[in-house]
Amino acid sequence: MRNYSYFSVGWQVEKLRLDMVKFALKNGISAASREFSTTRNTVRKWVSRWDGTKSSLQDHSRRPKHSPNRMPKEFEEKIVSYREKYPTIGSRQIARELSIPYSHVAVHRLLRERGLVKKRRKKWRRKRDLREVKAKLREFEKIQVDVKHLDDIPEFYPAYFRYRLPRYQYTARDVRTGFTFVSYAREIGQTNSVNFMIYLADRLESLGVRPKECTIQTDNGTEFVAPWNSGKRSACEKWVEFLFGGHSRIPPGASTYQSDVEAFHRLIEEELYKCEDISSAGDFWGKSASYVLWFNYFRHNRYKKGSPAEVWQRCSNKISPPSPKKEFFPVLLDEITPYIIDQGGYHVPLPPKINLRKHLHCLRLIRILFSPFGWNLRCCFFCITKQYNNLEAKPKWFFNLTQNRGKKDFMQLRRRKK
Repeated sequence: MRNYSYFSVGWQVEKLRLDMVKFALKNGISAASREFSTTRNTVRKWVSRWDGTKSSLQDHSRRPKHSPNRMPKEFEEKIVSYREKYPTIGSRQIARELSIPYSHVAVHRLLRERGLVKKRRKKWRRKRDLREVKAKLREFEKIQVDVKHLDDIPEFYPAYFRYRLPRYQYTARDVRTGFTFVSYAREIGQTNSVNFMIYLADRLESLGVRPKECTIQTDNGTEFVAPWNSGKRSACEKWVEFLFGGHSRIPPGASTYQSDVEAFHRLIEEELYKCEDISSAGDFWGKSASYVLWFNYFRHNRYKKGSPAEVWQRCSNKISPPSPKKEFFPVLLDEITPYIIDQGGYHVPLPPKINLRKHLHCLRLIRILFSPFGWNLRCCFFCITKQYNNLEAKPKWFFNLTQNRGKKDFMQLRRRKK
């Protein structure tokens, strides 16, 4: 057989039939069947179909001329109109919603014939489209907040157990720029969630960002929202609505909605908790503070094309990125609970009913003091000034705290207050 080369490419089948027809017209049917290794009936079929055009050598449709079980036109039009109205609905759901007396395979075949079935987008294409959507956001317009458990990291667990380190990590990350704020807590609950929201609002104000222009997004955990069957709003939700511009919750089970903050959890676990050797509690606080500063100002992010500081510089059209500050240093949320004056049940602070900007002018979180060597944490406390109208109404321990008398006096005053 000398015609194997014809089968190397599918479109050459017509050329093979044309050569066979020409050979048969010149040498006869039997000689053509022997030359092309086929039957005489096959040669006769293509010779009879040959009319001088290449289209006559194409395969004819094997579709039956009459189909008694074919879907009626009225059903076809109903399916097509429903699909055009809801382009993301599948064939199974269309057949069920419209009560079509045909299988979902027939519905899908009709949709494919009408060109209403789109190919599933690849993962890289979906990520590219999502990147374009996030690029339209304003800096600090949407902030994702989540909690990470630290006691399930094998490399970090020995240091966590030996030095009694915090068990939970509260994280807030801006979707547009990638700026991240981190704090730690020994317990997870409404109290520390409220403390973290107050901490986050104070840090944003110190950076020149208005919290009222930010939207906080959380999951449906009970540390942020009330149980679904309670019918009430949690203290954290009330504080978020009071301090920020709004609060949004992700759909149940939609963990990908928190992709930015979850990506940071993966990075800090791989680059800090699994790599660094923790020699003391102060070493832990120093390395965590150093990592947050490095991540916000120096770590290049391929997805966002630059560090968070560089992305913020491009978004705000600044000449130079914001300088590194101590606003990104993490705090222990459990330690600032006693210094929130207005407390609710179970030490959950209640949001004040007055305007934060007009009446609580000095809502300040006293900056964390780190030593030049090792950045060891000295003290962390929270105070609200100008809460009372006259000086005589303020408690005695309040004056001592504002005078910054040192860690020893601070701990004694704290025990006395208790």
